[in-house]
Amino acid sequence: MKVFLFFLILVIFSSFAYAQIPVALLETAYDGNQPANGSIVTVYPKGNSSDNLTDVVGVTGNSGVSGYWKVVPINLKTSLSNGDILVVEISN
Repeated sequence: MKVFLFFLILVIFSSFAYAQIPVALLETAYDGNQPANGSIVTVYPKGNSSDNLTDVVGVTGNSGVSGYWKVVPINLKTSLSNGDILVVEISN
């Protein structure tokens, strides 16, 4: 099973005096040149893998679009702050 692991650093710039956590993460996932449709995406705060969100890449997942996945970080139990690191694992 292939596991792709990368870190997504939440860096939010705003024209306001405060930072905001994104409402949703909508990203692509490819295996080479082909969409990784059917792969499972797991997102969690670094150091807390038990507090996670999952999605399926492609039309059967939250995005409804081939090659894309979508999660909503505010649905995590952990409170996130600007600069927090989320771990994203994609496996098929």
